[in-house]
Amino acid sequence: MVNRHVVVVATEKMTRDPQWRLMEPGELLHVSVGLDVASDIAFPHEPRTKIKLEQLDAAETASQHPQDDH
Repeated sequence: MVNRHVVVVATEKMTRDPQWRLMEPGELLHVSVGLDVASDIAFPHEPRTKIKLEQLDAAETASQHPQDDH
């Protein structure tokens, strides 16, 4: 990545970069060929049904944890 321009999408804060933020529920990220980034709310309504933790297997449950500030 040293010689390339990239867009990094991370589910957790990796650095103290003030531009990092959590995406909103239903938000869709758009990255153009020129690496311009934009987003919009593509799914404005809550899902009809939500998955509950007890429906997940052990690995899936372990991947779900609250966001902490770094």
